[in-house]
This record gives sequence, structure tokens and C-alpha cells, in this order.
Amino acid sequence: MANTIIGGQGGSKLAGVGGGAANGNYATAKTSVWWDIENCQVPKACDPHVIAKNISSALVAMDYRGPISISAYGNTTLINVSVQ
Repeated sequence: MANTIIGGQGGSKLAGVGGGAANGNYATAKTSVWWDIENCQVPKACDPHVIAKNISSALVAMDYRGPISISAYGNTTLINVSVQ
């Protein structure tokens, strides 16, 4: 079981945010976030570590207490060195 992060032109959001707390086994399930860093880039004025903390905090606020894995993927030659 995994939770879903939805990305897009306007940024990323958690699927189902505002829907309340985690239910049953989902509360302790591993959550994997796959971040398409090429098509959903880190804004120039943002620290990617802060974004990752915000994702984790949002999950905790919704009562998801399982392990969280956040992985970025994309062509590293196109990613700013400060973000890598």
C-alpha cells in the first residue's frame, strides 16, 4: 500500500489532501514519492530539502506514520547543481 503524490505544472500536491486522517493499514504503510525533477523542477528560490520536509510534514499531519521515501529522477545534466 502506498500514498500518492501528484505533480504537475502548478506544483505538487498530496492526493486526497483535506480528506481527513489516514485510515487503517494506510496509516503505517510505506509511502514512496517519485519526483520527476525534470518536468516538476524545484523553484529557483526554494531549497529542495525544505520541499521534502514539507511533504513529510503534510503526511504526518494527515496521520500517516509509516516510513517515507522521496526519490527524485531525471536527467542530472539538466538539474541545477545546487539542487542535486
